[in-house]
Amino acid sequence: MLKNQLKKLTVAALIAAMIVPASVSNAAEQKVIRISGKDRIATSVEISKSAYSTSENVVLASGFNFADALSAGQLASALNAPLLLSSKDKLDNETESEINRLKAKNVYIVGGNHTIKKSSVDSYLKKKNIKVTRLEGNNRYKTSEKVMEKTKEFINPQYLLIASGKDFPDALAATSFMVNHKSVMVLSDGNSYPSSSLKEIAIGGKKQLPLEKFKGERISGRNRYETALAIAKRSFNDNENVVLASGQVFADSLSAVSLTKKHNAPIILTEFENLTKNTKEYLNKRESIYIVGGFKTIDKDILANITSEEKYERNKERIKDQIKSLEEEAKQFEETSKPKIEEANKKISEVDALLSKTDERIKEGAFAFFPWVVENYPEYKEDVDKGLAILNEFYEKGDVKKTPEDATSYENMVMTADWLEQLNGLRLKDEHFTGLKKLDTNFEILAKAMVSCDRSLDYTKGHRHTFSVWENLYWGATNPFKGWYDDEKLVYEELMNTINTKYSAENKDVALEKAKADFMIKYNGEKPVIGHYTNILSDSINVVAVTKNSSQNGYFRNTFCMNGDFGHGYKTFISEEKYREIINAYAKINDKKYLLEEKASAQKTIKDIENEKNSRKQKIQNLKKGNTEKIIKIK
Repeated sequence: MLKNQLKKLTVAALIAAMIVPASVSNAAEQKVIRISGKDRIATSVEISKSAYSTSENVVLASGFNFADALSAGQLASALNAPLLLSSKDKLDNETESEINRLKAKNVYIVGGNHTIKKSSVDSYLKKKNIKVTRLEGNNRYKTSEKVMEKTKEFINPQYLLIASGKDFPDALAATSFMVNHKSVMVLSDGNSYPSSSLKEIAIGGKKQLPLEKFKGERISGRNRYETALAIAKRSFNDNENVVLASGQVFADSLSAVSLTKKHNAPIILTEFENLTKNTKEYLNKRESIYIVGGFKTIDKDILANITSEEKYERNKERIKDQIKSLEEEAKQFEETSKPKIEEANKKISEVDALLSKTDERIKEGAFAFFPWVVENYPEYKEDVDKGLAILNEFYEKGDVKKTPEDATSYENMVMTADWLEQLNGLRLKDEHFTGLKKLDTNFEILAKAMVSCDRSLDYTKGHRHTFSVWENLYWGATNPFKGWYDDEKLVYEELMNTINTKYSAENKDVALEKAKADFMIKYNGEKPVIGHYTNILSDSINVVAVTKNSSQNGYFRNTFCMNGDFGHGYKTFISEEKYREIINAYAKINDKKYLLEEKASAQKTIKDIENEKNSRKQKIQNLKKGNTEKIIKIK
């Protein structure tokens, strides 16, 4: 046994089959061999090459599913066979070549079709006259049981090792125990494991592997590195060799089991660049250290670097500064978050207030809309007051009814913006009446159009002439412009064609009357109607509103009314775009889905801030406890 001191390192580092020297110290000579390939698959091949010249048996597991490879380790140990890793869809070239080099006759594949495809890997090996045995279960735990049962066929085990199937370090280190003790292993979810008559040993602490009713031996340390060390000390008395693997990255570490039998060596785990103090002391007593994985997995100066405990001690002041900085940041975050929380709470209160009135506003229709306009757009107050007075007057008379079908209803009212846009669109595109501008609206003409619509439900009475305005009426359609514009435009064009071909020399009014007479003769007395069309395209009116009453009236449903006026006596004129803005704003505060989304967004803002505050608080607490591994990597 070599002395317990830092030894001179003349390193035979085998990196992808190349030997590289390492750093040197002033003590006895210690051999360090690093084994690595370009990736996890190649690393498993390089380990196999270093440990076996030939082998009838090979164990194959996924290089991307640590659970299957962990279960496979016991079988590889029992068979004294290499554990090779594979991709899912095919047998990698390196793995295929290694199986050929080993002159393998039997390949045990651990895992189901979802980890290594049977159609490609199994079939290929069988074509090579290699016997393939696949061991698989419904999940990682059942697969480990299958492997355990197969392993029992080759050894007469005394021990059952139980390790967590949720992470790899403890189960990987447990393979050390199998070198000198006939053992099998199962993975556990922490709650149960298959019953056995063997001596049972739980690997890992109660946090990783609770097993509340477990009464057997437990091997564990304060962390994964100390657990691996405890397994090594429990498994070996006077070993000269040791395998050093990553306790953080499973990719290269999985196939390390192939070295344990060859070199009678336990697997010791490490962080990337710092050993624990106890691990370093243990390694210093060994003659040969086999490092598994490249420089990206385990630092090239891992043996010369300070220990993780020394690292922590050296950085105590730095940690204090870190705590102070985090506390200042947390305080600043608290201050900057206050306005955001206040704004979010304000938004929640506003939304709750709106939600409490939504049903009533929708029920009241225009009678709620007009007062809201005054509150939010006071510049329109005079015309709004006039319009509301008109609505109230005819509501008291019984002409206006607060029903879902009434022209004043919420649904019909919000559609007035659509009708205005359609009307103005027709004015701008018409080829017979050119140079027209968009018409404005206001709340007085809107109220008049609503009343006119409600009083015109009986189509047999025609126009009621409630107000001194231009008026279009239409019954029974879903869109009034089909009749007012499309149909009457065709009549207008036929009349103009008659005038141009027969009466172009006549006086304009005389020519029009003659053309109408010809029309009636042609269509059996049907009068040509074009007044609605020309009203829409008039350049004399300046304000307009189109409304709808959706009541059922005899054979018809839907009554439409357009009221237009010259604009005299109106205080304000509202553009189509501005009116759309007002209608949309009102619709938004009555949209329950939108309001609830706004509330949820505000609540999320508060929750996110609270979560961030708690996260910052937890970071500070962890640093104060010395739990720096969860927070920052201090170099």
